[in-house]
Amino acid sequence: MGGVALVGAVLVALVAPRLRSPAERLAEGRLAPYGEGWLAPPESLAIRPSAEVGLPSAVEALTRAGEAFYWLDPVGGAVFKAEGTTGVSERVWAAREHEPGVRLRRPVGLAVAAGQVWVLDAAARAVLLFGLDLEPAGRLDLAGVPGLWSSPVALGVDARGRAYVLSRDVEGGTGEARWVLRRFVGGQTERLWESAAPSVASGLAGLFDVPALAVREDGGVLVAHAETYRVLALGPAGETLWQGARRDAPRFALSSEERRAYRRTVERLPGALRRRMPAVRSWPPVAWIEAWGRGWIAAIRAGERAWHVELVAADGAPVARLTGEPLTPPPTFTSGLLVQALAGEDEWVLRWRRLRPGPR
Repeated sequence: MGGVALVGAVLVALVAPRLRSPAERLAEGRLAPYGEGWLAPPESLAIRPSAEVGLPSAVEALTRAGEAFYWLDPVGGAVFKAEGTTGVSERVWAAREHEPGVRLRRPVGLAVAAGQVWVLDAAARAVLLFGLDLEPAGRLDLAGVPGLWSSPVALGVDARGRAYVLSRDVEGGTGEARWVLRRFVGGQTERLWESAAPSVASGLAGLFDVPALAVREDGGVLVAHAETYRVLALGPAGETLWQGARRDAPRFALSSEERRAYRRTVERLPGALRRRMPAVRSWPPVAWIEAWGRGWIAAIRAGERAWHVELVAADGAPVARLTGEPLTPPPTFTSGLLVQALAGEDEWVLRWRRLRPGPR
C-alpha cells in the first residue's frame, strides 16, 4: 500500500495545478472562465462625417439609443450622434456649443434618457441638456452644491429624468477626500452614498481608483469600488438592496514603463505628500460596470489599453468571461451591445456584438 500511495502522490503532483504565489497571481490576473457563445456574431457601422461636422478626435462614453449612437469627443469638446444600424451611417450630427459662444470644455459623462441627451462637463461643473438631435435644451449647474469641491467624474440618468452625479469631494479643512454620489431631481439634491474618508495620501492615489457607476431605468444604482471590486446596489429610493464582491478579484501588474510613469508623477508632489504616497503595482480591477439581469457586467483593466469583460452574479460569483483575449481599444457596453470604436484615416468604425441571455 505504501508504494501505491507514493505513486498516487506523484501522479497528483504531476496532474494537479501548481499553487501560484501571490506575485504570480498578481502578474497574470484571475479571470472568470471564458464562456464561448455568449456573444452574437459581430456587426459594424462606419461613421463618415461631412465636412461641416468633421471627424471626431476620440470616441468615448459611447451610448446606443433607438437607431442612433451617441458619444463624446473630450479632445475636441463635442458630443456626436450617428444614425444607422449597419453599413455606413446615414447621418451624423455634432454639438460643440451649448449656448452661442459657450463651448463644451471637458465632457466626461453622457446619458440618453427621458427624451434628452445629458452631458456632464467637468470643467463647467454642469450637466448640459440637449434634444435628441443635439439642440440645446437647458443645464443643471453643480457649482453651488455644498461640498462639491472637486470635479465630478461620472453621470447616470434614469427613465424619469433624475440625474446621478459621482464626484470626488475634498474637505477644505482637513484635505480628506471621499467619493460621493448625489441625485438631482426637481431642483433638489439628495446625497445617496459616500465612501469612507481616506487619508490625504490615499485620497490622491484615489484618482487612480475611480468608482464605476451604472444607473438602471427604474432609478436603481450600482456603485463598484474599482480597487476592491465590491459592488453596492441601491434601490430607486436610495435604499441599499444588496452588496456583492467579486471573489478573488483579477489583477494585472503595471508594466515597468507604467510604474516609472507613476513614480515620476509622485516625485513632482510636495515632499510631505510624496513620502506618504503608496506604491501602485497593479491596475484596479473594475474599469466600468453595467447592470445585466440580477447581476452585472464589468470591464477589467488588463493593461493601459487592454480590457477583459466578464459577467458576474449578484452574489459576486463570476459567471463567464465574454472575451477570449484582451480587447484593444477599450469596449463599451450599451443596450445589450459590447461595442468598440476603431479609428481609420477618414472614418470611425463602430463594431459590436450583442450579448445573448446564455451560451449557445
